[in-house]
Amino acid sequence: EYMAPGPRLVLPWLALQDRRPDAPEATQYVLDMPAGVQPAHIGDYVAPWRDQPGGGVVVNLSLRNASEMTQARRVNDLVQRMVYGWGGEAGALSINRPWTPAPRRQVSLIPDPVLGAFASVASRLADRRLVGRMPIGEGLECLIFDGPAGGMLVMWDVAAPREQAKVNLFLGPSPVAVDCWGNRRDVPMVDGRHVLQLTRAPIFVEGIDPELALFRAHFKVDEPFVESVRQPHERMVTLTNPWPRTISGHLSFAEPEGWTIAPQRRFFSIAPGRSIEVPIEMTFPPAETAGPKRLAARFEFTAKQKYDVLVSTPMELGLRDIDFRASVVVERNPRTGELDAIVQQEITNVGDDDLSLYAFANMPGFPRQERVIARLRPGQLNLQRFRIPGAGEAVHEKSIRVGLRETSGPAVLNKLIRPE
Repeated sequence: EYMAPGPRLVLPWLALQDRRPDAPEATQYVLDMPAGVQPAHIGDYVAPWRDQPGGGVVVNLSLRNASEMTQARRVNDLVQRMVYGWGGEAGALSINRPWTPAPRRQVSLIPDPVLGAFASVASRLADRRLVGRMPIGEGLECLIFDGPAGGMLVMWDVAAPREQAKVNLFLGPSPVAVDCWGNRRDVPMVDGRHVLQLTRAPIFVEGIDPELALFRAHFKVDEPFVESVRQPHERMVTLTNPWPRTISGHLSFAEPEGWTIAPQRRFFSIAPGRSIEVPIEMTFPPAETAGPKRLAARFEFTAKQKYDVLVSTPMELGLRDIDFRASVVVERNPRTGELDAIVQQEITNVGDDDLSLYAFANMPGFPRQERVIARLRPGQLNLQRFRIPGAGEAVHEKSIRVGLRETSGPAVLNKLIRPE
């Protein structure tokens, strides 16, 4: 008793299990996080244990077996799990047995390659906590960390094509990109913006302006889904001031290109730590295609320095009550011998009311084709097939505009397709 005046019970525990009800209140747990838990969900498993006494819960990250995936994927998986676990306010992170016995008679241990990444990433996360998430593009992840060690972004490509995984934005006075092994490089700047090509491997960007990153993260529109209906759409845009002083300046909307947004330019002033809402009215052009969009605004203001930055937030243009899919293939016409373009459409009514629509397909240089769908009941699927004679050669160079419009209403849906 005298040799251990303040004993504390520490239990190894599976993260998928509930807390033991008969354990003393001061019991501390080491949560074993199975490798099957997706990295993005680790914070949800940690959340119920944040009130644990003694400096927070310890999360033990199970390693993927080297026989299951390549070493590069193993490292990326571990780094993402560390980032999400630390972002979920784990008190500490650990891994078990990061070594392999050498195939020799003499006993020796070979360090697992993930051990170096674990040590390097741990030093990046130390003295920092997750303070926000910044939208940088569909399929891309960007987490904002800040603390005594300074501001930092953790960025990677989750599911975006390579050509869409490039980030162009001003990050701060002297950002430095650090990979999971600790290798450092300066971030190039082009036309006043820093340029980063993201991959599946997370990178850590230090030397950033953390307040500017939070300003970007808090720029949001109250309803990001815009019905593809030709009428004005009213929205509220939220602006937040993360600086410890009042900021004042002007904003002007720059994207989506071709949209009319009113007011186009306006003055704003925000007290420290406060938010304001800016009412806007948006109208898109008649030929606008459905899909992901970005509402972007240029801000000119003064905080701890003068800023002239472009800030954006994701939106989507579409129709809630219709699931529309379209594809095009090239097929030789058995009668003429020409290569025809065949457009196939799948139209499903996912709403609660009957719909009356026109389905169309239009390729530059060829006659427009349109058909009536007189009555599409809720849950009903309608298939349309359009043949564009002689368009098989040109379809690889010219996109085909396909879509729907209401027979007696303002709704219209446009998409551009090419052969896959």
